[in-house]
Amino acid sequence: MFEAKEAKSSYTYFSGALIIPPNQTSRFKVPLKIIDEHSGELKAIALARSKYSSASISVNGVKVFSLSTLSDLEEIQIENIMVKPDNEVEVKHEIFKENTIKKPLNISTFILASTKILRPHIKIKSIRIVSEGKEPRLLVKIANTGKSCPDKLWLLLIDTGIIVSRLKLPCLKPGEERDIELPFKTQLKVRQHLLSLRTVWTKLSRVYSEEVRLVNISTS
Repeated sequence: MFEAKEAKSSYTYFSGALIIPPNQTSRFKVPLKIIDEHSGELKAIALARSKYSSASISVNGVKVFSLSTLSDLEEIQIENIMVKPDNEVEVKHEIFKENTIKKPLNISTFILASTKILRPHIKIKSIRIVSEGKEPRLLVKIANTGKSCPDKLWLLLIDTGIIVSRLKLPCLKPGEERDIELPFKTQLKVRQHLLSLRTVWTKLSRVYSEEVRLVNISTS
């Protein structure tokens, strides 16, 4: 059990090595003290000795992970899965190419957790383009609609996947709103339909984001 000011977690940790031959399935039970049944997490390390190995992991009959081509060492992390006090985990290993050397899949450092975090949520409430002066500007209203303050907060302007402007912001308390002014070059205005704004924030080493496309934006 781990408890911090704004988070509480329960962990079940398995060490050692689970060796799964090709085209076989391993099933095992994982007991867990439940804090929040809807916020389960799974972490594991998979070692594949064949580049033709694929693996899938199911928790309580629900597939939560699948990868068709494993690297030599794969770190697996899945969040927001359903957990209960007595969990059944199933790991399936397949070799998808015939006439190849069939080597086993090793699973180690298996962790199942139940976590409850008071999370912030940084929402973009409104966007306006102000054209007064030489260069237009974006006026953005953001709000923290979550239950805690983020550790770090950024506002990004993105053009077809490329960050063209980045602004680090003061962290907002729950319920707090703030108006942000962001430079907006004239040449970007003709590409407005390709642009998006993204808020990115962290909380207890986790990264969250929300993105809004710049369509039907008012201009003044």
